Amino acid sequence: MNLIRRVRIISALLVAVVYLSACSTLPNKTAVSLPKKAEQLSHWSASGKILIVSNNEKNSANFYWRQQDKNYTFILSTFLGIDVFSLTFQNGLATMKVDGKTYTDTNAERLLSRLTQQQIPVQKMSQWLLGNKSSSIKSAYFDELGLLTSFFVNVPASPIKPALKMPLTKKMERWDVSYKQRKLVYHYQLPTSINIKSPSTRIKLAISNWQIQG
Repeated sequence: MNLIRRVRIISALLVAVVYLSACSTLPNKTAVSLPKKAEQLSHWSASGKILIVSNNEKNSANFYWRQQDKNYTFILSTFLGIDVFSLTFQNGLATMKVDGKTYTDTNAERLLSRLTQQQIPVQKMSQWLLGNKSSSIKSAYFDELGLLTSFFVNVPASPIKPALKMPLTKKMERWDVSYKQRKLVYHYQLPTSINIKSPSTRIKLAISNWQIQG
């Protein structure tokens, strides 16, 4: 091999090494634009499998949750991809589609309870899915890294039928939430296994996919 050809090969290799090094050090634009803490996220989605045990019945399905500021969409579908129901809360109005029919209510939990006969605390789910610590939770426990592992919170029980008059006192229901596993998504330790239970309902979530927009 002559000297000129050898110099050309070495130069090409050096250029490739420099290029690859530069690519590896370029910041991830998405990661750079994200907030520091998970509780500051406003646009994200999570999907996976859900098990609901209520009224002596077990129901398992795929779930999809999308959060956009204070609005959210919650979809349950069979393992064949057929929607069981689709619940959307937007601008203070809940809309639910079941069996080809559409229903609305100003209270998402009441609407869900009325149509499925199940208690699912959807108004708290956006916080609980992210594994955030909020001021309303009680008896919170953390691991050695400071990550939330379990807590309980008292929330108003969801009425199955709309109340004609506002009650003087609302019946409170205790929900216990525990986090079994987490994984690193960008710089957040997000849950992949969550247990949620009340005296009447038990919910298990296995989250397989997180999508973070910011």
